[in-house]
Amino acid sequence: MEAVEAALKLLEKEFSGIEYYNKQMITCVESPKKALYFELPEVYKIDLIYISATGKGRLERMLVGSTTDYVVNNAPCDVMVVR
Repeated sequence: MEAVEAALKLLEKEFSGIEYYNKQMITCVESPKKALYFELPEVYKIDLIYISATGKGRLERMLVGSTTDYVVNNAPCDVMVVR
């Protein structure tokens, strides 16, 4: 858990200088698919999700699944995929 907290502090430090309209770092220890497409948009009234693509090929995505694909196809709000 300490490694996760250290990584989150590093991310927060990196992005602290970037101006956003309304930013908030949210950590979640459950299924990211479920949290991103269902719980977080409803609880926080999110209207846009930024998510990154892994760059995996079709075969790899079929074997491991893709959180990005799942969120894009199921989220109740707009999703912007960044490579």
